[in-house]
Amino acid sequence: MALRWKRCGLILSALLACVLLGCSGSGGVPVITAFSAGSTTVDAGGTVELDWTVSGASSLAIDNGVGTVTGRSSLRVTPSQTTTYTLTASNAKGSVSAKTTITVKVTLSLEQTALVLTPGSTQRFSATVKGSSAGVAWSVLESGGGWITADGVYIAPSTAGIYHVQATSQADATVYARAAITVDSIGVSVLPGSASLAPRGSLTLTATISGASTNSGVTWSVLGNGAGTLVDKGNGTALYTAPGTAGTYQVQAASLEDPTKTATVVLTVNQVAVVVSPVSQRVLAGASQPYTATVTGSSNTAVTWSVVETEGGSISSSGLYTAPTIAGTYHIQATSVADASASATVPVMVELVGVSISPAQATLAPGAPQQFAALVAGTENTQVTWQVQEAGGGQIDSSGSYTAPSVTGTYHVSAYSVEDPGKSSTATVSVPSRTLTVALGTDASGTPSASTSAVHGQVISYSYAAASGYNLQVLVDGATAPAAGTLIMDRDHSISVSTSLAVVVTAFYQLATTVSGAVGAPIAGSAGYAQGTVVAYSYALQSGYIEPLVVTLDGTVIPASGTITMNGNHTLSAVAHQEVVVVPILTTRTLTVNLGSGTSGIPAATTTCNDGTAVTYVYALTTSAPSGYVLSSWWMMWPPLVDDVAAAATGTLTMKADHTITVAAVVLPFSVSIDASGPSGGSNPLNTPDNLGDSYNAGETKTYLARPSGGIPPYTYKWESLNTNPYVVRSTNQYLTLPNMQSDTTPYSWRLTVTDTRGKKTDEFFWLAMN
Repeated sequence: MALRWKRCGLILSALLACVLLGCSGSGGVPVITAFSAGSTTVDAGGTVELDWTVSGASSLAIDNGVGTVTGRSSLRVTPSQTTTYTLTASNAKGSVSAKTTITVKVTLSLEQTALVLTPGSTQRFSATVKGSSAGVAWSVLESGGGWITADGVYIAPSTAGIYHVQATSQADATVYARAAITVDSIGVSVLPGSASLAPRGSLTLTATISGASTNSGVTWSVLGNGAGTLVDKGNGTALYTAPGTAGTYQVQAASLEDPTKTATVVLTVNQVAVVVSPVSQRVLAGASQPYTATVTGSSNTAVTWSVVETEGGSISSSGLYTAPTIAGTYHIQATSVADASASATVPVMVELVGVSISPAQATLAPGAPQQFAALVAGTENTQVTWQVQEAGGGQIDSSGSYTAPSVTGTYHVSAYSVEDPGKSSTATVSVPSRTLTVALGTDASGTPSASTSAVHGQVISYSYAAASGYNLQVLVDGATAPAAGTLIMDRDHSISVSTSLAVVVTAFYQLATTVSGAVGAPIAGSAGYAQGTVVAYSYALQSGYIEPLVVTLDGTVIPASGTITMNGNHTLSAVAHQEVVVVPILTTRTLTVNLGSGTSGIPAATTTCNDGTAVTYVYALTTSAPSGYVLSSWWMMWPPLVDDVAAAATGTLTMKADHTITVAAVVLPFSVSIDASGPSGGSNPLNTPDNLGDSYNAGETKTYLARPSGGIPPYTYKWESLNTNPYVVRSTNQYLTLPNMQSDTTPYSWRLTVTDTRGKKTDEFFWLAMN
């Protein structure tokens, strides 16, 4: 549910931005109503929200690395130092600006705040400044409390006591940090002297106890909750793993012989970290020792090498150190090119007589080989004997060829001078179990999905993807990395996979529409559309208007229908001219209707209408009309004509004059007559007023024809004899034929019946006698 509200909030923000930025149709330059910071003062590393109110702008931008903010009304920033931000609002008419300043408080911290040193020993201090690009000034507070160089190298005095080193910000003299140094017979120091780590990065720390008589061991502790974890590896070393949150954390080493003697190292966890290897090394005067630096948190892994002490020897750009001819303890420093505040410093002990071993440190996979070499100086016999200090710590032969054990751990290979076994040098061999720490956030998937262990040198492939609608971010050891790749487990690694809601800020544009004398869409008015929206338009003439209908887009004539792609503000117009119509004075006409009994239809009564009106009429008999009735013709009166004119029962009248319609139901007549003409024609009617008879001669053939009048055809006929006679001939045709009449003085009678489609009948009788 929370995610759904978040998405809704983003959509509302985009709509608000549209209202604030682009949706006013003003023709002037933009107006910045307000531009301010939520807080004008912030701690280093803190964030502040910038808010603004702008109208009439097509684009917005903020300087100092912020960039384009079009479509937004607020943004959180994290200034690294006091910064003045400038908001610039622009459109086609010009641009305006407004400024607001955020003051960043300067903070300063030391990597080591408490430690114990023996008289005359040295210790390098490193300060971290936030909120300013200026450096620090070093000083010792107590007179006779020792010396410190401009770059932070402290030399302890010969007199025991407690002294203080102070670093003061060159940007703000009121900001400083102090470290307490106890100079005593027992001294505790931790190497490296300074280091930075990436979130969840790991670092091996080495403690050195000087002046102890019975126990040179140490105990390790992390000061504060959530400051990381420590694993005691023995022999004065510990593996520190930083937390996932950037910050400054403290690790303390305490002498087992005198727990009051401690050294505290401050480790900085930030995006860019530098680790130098080997951490501590003994080198013969004039000999060379290679160093390597690992940079995490940046794609730029280059470092700048330097020797802290002026007479401490030299080091090449590739990390090859050449010791001076004077014995002493010196310090090698590697500084990140990507971030000058990230550096690491390790000590190197230069000896005139002794044994040196190369390499001084080796990290191997289980069972892997390593060739060691020893250099003996100050004696004629340069031979050495090799020895692995730990039982089960691997095998080494007389030539220095070493094979790592199958069990992970930290082991030590020593080379002893044959002539003087008291002279030796020891190399540290690490056969580590590597850890890949995986933090897989919600709305992301892939492999590996959880933290896993691996042997040193193992290759692990990874691949991740974000859920639909999300952006993916993959960090490997704190640095941005591709979504898929491989890791060589030559050290511990961390993968952090997170997602963020994909936000698309869409520009909105205005379509202003004018419509006159036309109908269609869009209607007149103004509407806003997201960039890229395709808007369909279509117009036609409005009734009462005449061609031409002119449709224009931004002043250019276009077809009357089509589409517009909203990639900018547009003006649409559809205009036609109104037709001037002269309306004549109408003449009223009268249609008089006389509707008789037994009839129905429309119009049913007299009505009036305008001249020229077309009137449709339809008439018929009603169902209650008397049997045998038919619809008579109706008549129209055209003055000045005086004669009625018959018309059909259905039609249309154009009222150019007055008219009269008369409709009536009349009796339908039905009768039949008989002709002695026969079917071939001729006429000899029988039905005279006084005589319905006919005569014949012997042997003659007679034919009679029925002629119905009135009724509704078609008709059916029936001829039949009414008395017994030799001419019993019947017929259902319209005619009757009596062939070969015989000599007979007896008259004969006949009846003719005719029926129409309504079932109405009419009869006619006649007689036939011999002449």
